Order: sequence, then structure tokens, then C-alpha cells
Amino acid sequence: MMANQNYDLILLDMHMPGLSGREVCQRIRQQPPCPNFKIILLSGEANTEYLAQEMLSGADDFLAKPFTIGHLLARVKAALRLKVAQDRSDLLTRNLLAINHQLEQSINIK
Repeated sequence: MMANQNYDLILLDMHMPGLSGREVCQRIRQQPPCPNFKIILLSGEANTEYLAQEMLSGADDFLAKPFTIGHLLARVKAALRLKVAQDRSDLLTRNLLAINHQLEQSINIK
């Protein structure tokens, strides 16, 4: 699905048939579908060591089951706000680099 359409965020359960959530997370991080792509992991296991390992696999956030819809929406909105801010920062950086390049070119011409 990710190859055919752009997504900004995925909710990924840690316990799925076939591949584990950790394996899927690592594969996504090797070839993210878009810049600043966000992954929120969901799991019934919530001890701190488990959480640390999952975050190291490339997750941006972790939500322990059971959770409320309100909690899920808050985490999704926070992740998407961060993505928007990172996308803006990337755009500003590209613009500044282009302006810097133009300035360097104008100095070299004179």
C-alpha cells in the first residue's frame, strides 16, 4: 500500500501475523515513503525496557493498549504537527541554501 500512495503516518501494532511490528518499522525506516514519515507503535506490553527497544527500532511514539480514542487522537495530532514543522524546516533550509548559492554566484561574478 505504501508503494502506491503517500502517507504521513502509520499506526503499527507490534504483534501481527507474519512480520512483527518491529520488523515492519525497521523496513519502513530503510526506505521511508516520504520525508519525516511518522510511526506510532501500539502494544499491550508497556514496560520501559520493551518501550525503549521499540523506540530504537525507529518508532516516533508508542501507545500502550488499552487506550482511549482521545489518547490516540492526541498522539496522532502531535505526530502530524511535528511532521508539518519538520517539513517546513526542510523547505526553509532548501530555500536558504538556494539563496546562499545565488549570493555566492553573484560575489564570484564581481
